[in-house]
Amino acid sequence: MHPFQTLSLAALAATLALAADPVPTQTPLPTVHIGTIQTCGTNKYGPDYLIWLDSQSPCNGTDLGIVNSYRDYGLCELTAPIPGYPNLMFSGCTERVTPYGQAGAPASISENGNVVMQCQQVGPRQTECPSPCGGGQSVQVTANYTCSAVQNS
Repeated sequence: MHPFQTLSLAALAATLALAADPVPTQTPLPTVHIGTIQTCGTNKYGPDYLIWLDSQSPCNGTDLGIVNSYRDYGLCELTAPIPGYPNLMFSGCTERVTPYGQAGAPASISENGNVVMQCQQVGPRQTECPSPCGGGQSVQVTANYTCSAVQNS
């Protein structure tokens, strides 16, 4: 290969590398709703938590289960299952009082120890959803908290 051809190919490769799409930026954090769901069984040991995004119906949310009966900090010992954000954790829960107390709700959602979302209590809104138990039953989903991205100024 001629030296000019080699130089031209190297220049072309460098130009293509610079013209390539930049590293994609992470999409903005979605608004997250935290609620409770009446289950087919009993909620004797604590609420059954459900989370969903603003773009979803509560009926399509993620059931986190009954966590307050065995976790000292309830939801704050769980990863927040938000698609595209594997490092988000619920944070700011008060510790449950043993043996029968319930942990407090999350005050925020954090990523690597930094608060990225603040959670606010909302007036309970209920939505009727098909029951996971089948049989044509329905359950009530109650929205209790909304978590929104922290606005950086």
